[in-house]
Amino acid sequence: MPFSIETVRLMIQMFDRDMSGTIDFNEFKALVKYLNEWQTLFRTFDNDGSGSISNAELFNALHAFGLPVSPRVVDLVVSKVRILEGVKRTRGPTFGISFDRFIYACVMVKNFSDVFKKVDTDGDGWINLDYDTFMSISITNK
Repeated sequence: MPFSIETVRLMIQMFDRDMSGTIDFNEFKALVKYLNEWQTLFRTFDNDGSGSISNAELFNALHAFGLPVSPRVVDLVVSKVRILEGVKRTRGPTFGISFDRFIYACVMVKNFSDVFKKVDTDGDGWINLDYDTFMSISITNK
């Protein structure tokens, strides 16, 4: 299962507990355990057994993870992820995303959701941002 450079960087950042820019053996063991758990999740949500996650399957996965995004947001996430895979934007149905992009997509949505929740102090699902705040959040929490 090949991983993209972006996914590898993301995973190293997540497991680099000492902030050295690398992972040691114990951090590597934790990463392998993490990947095995993600593989189980991937298989769970790959309902048709195609080996890729469709937009509808990703929608179901994100909702199961407590991330109630709209189908429109899922379409945007899949488009973004497929561009990272080198697939040009297309109209019509997509053909799914790979295992590593599934991880990337879920982590990306979770990170964005966490940032939103920090700013949504009253928990009503609405936030007001000025341009400077939006740019600061976008740059520091990508």
